[in-house]
Amino acid sequence: CESDNARDLLSQPETPIWTNAPDDSAVKVQHPCVLKQCQNCGHIYQPMTATLQKALNQIYSSHQAQLSTSMGVGNWGKERGRSFLDTFFQMVDLSAHNTILEIGCDDGYLLRQLKQRGGKDFIGIEPSIAKSQELDGIHFYKEFANEDLKLPHLCDLIYAVGVFEHIEDMNSMLSFCKKNLSKEGKLFFLVPNVQKQLEDGDPALFVHQHIQYFTEDSARSLLARQGFV
Repeated sequence: CESDNARDLLSQPETPIWTNAPDDSAVKVQHPCVLKQCQNCGHIYQPMTATLQKALNQIYSSHQAQLSTSMGVGNWGKERGRSFLDTFFQMVDLSAHNTILEIGCDDGYLLRQLKQRGGKDFIGIEPSIAKSQELDGIHFYKEFANEDLKLPHLCDLIYAVGVFEHIEDMNSMLSFCKKNLSKEGKLFFLVPNVQKQLEDGDPALFVHQHIQYFTEDSARSLLARQGFV
């Protein structure tokens, strides 16, 4: 909601950020461990510093962007893919959508899975890929999704898996989604629900790479403020 009225939920000494890079330097830049809660809308977020923003942008633009096993790779990656697709098809009728966009698509595993099951036009946005190109009938854009990015045509469905918690400016992200969705288009995303960790006071809640911390209520409030139903 862009209010400046916020209280500290967590404020701890600076610690290094793990980047997942195999050649990571032994000397790491340290970053504050701070979580704030907006006193106006209740949303919880990590304040972004210039050094953290630079570190995260470097990670997300590199081949170390995927902190965990990529979707579809190995037993864990394949299980993650199956879990998402099972949830997805319970909620989305793929045949009702011609143009489908994934934000943060990695190598396009999920898009290829969906392409096999229906739909006509598939698009992926991912800053860590080598270049923008069409591959396997899917249009890949080497970009960060924000309100300044305009796609060639509108999408019937935009989805993201484990992406929105990493986004610094959610208003810009949702503005991008609105601008690139068709009139009856749908937005589908998965994010961690931190409700129980908040209630338990679990310090493991904090992750340097997570900027936004969602509960079901705060996600609904954010979407409503942006005009989503």
